[in-house]
Amino acid sequence: MGTDADVCLEDGLLVHIGHHTTHIMPILDGAADVTRSRRVKIGGLSMTKFLCRWLQLQYPHQTGNITLSRAEELLYSRMRIDCYLSWYTVA
Repeated sequence: MGTDADVCLEDGLLVHIGHHTTHIMPILDGAADVTRSRRVKIGGLSMTKFLCRWLQLQYPHQTGNITLSRAEELLYSRMRIDCYLSWYTVA
């Protein structure tokens, strides 16, 4: 069994979360498949606004303390995105 450096993955999925949109692009046979890539109209700003509104509804007595900037700070300080590489072999 080799190390992670010895493994060469040819297929994958590239996800870029921007401020206003998220881009998704499949990597097939080691190359980006541009024809199958997609842009979704949900980005970091949409996530922040959703979190802010959800917290305001969840804690109505704290509505004045839950601002968009606090929701953004909470999202970025607590959110952790892990990238996992998974592969399998076909026998």
